[in-house]
Amino acid sequence: MAAKRMIATDIVAVIAGGVLGAIATNLLVSVFTDGAALQDLMLMWGRYVVAILVTAIYPFLYKTLPTSIAAILSLLVGVLVPSVLSRLFFGGDASWGVLFAFNAVFAVVSLMVYRAIHAWAKGALYKANGFRA
Repeated sequence: MAAKRMIATDIVAVIAGGVLGAIATNLLVSVFTDGAALQDLMLMWGRYVVAILVTAIYPFLYKTLPTSIAAILSLLVGVLVPSVLSRLFFGGDASWGVLFAFNAVFAVVSLMVYRAIHAWAKGALYKANGFRA
């Protein structure tokens, strides 16, 4: 039962982390760039797909590596993968520094949401089984 609950937690955490990370990045891009309409950014479903797929790498890192190394690699993946995809495959013309800065926000927000949902689920699981967190 706990394994199914953790899989469900991973799915919810990945989707929430990816979507909220993408929304935070969209807000930042619309504030700091000229001509980037927030509504246009928010309605680009491809940005959310990429964000969720990038965030889906986090559970594999956390399952196979120590927590501190997984956190560092998750941040690196959250910055590097979207930056490379944007520049090489989606025709982004921003400089690497700008891409890294915007995607650093995505990486931090998506990882914070992912870890917060896991922390909440772990506390709820302990409470349901009569343990103190």
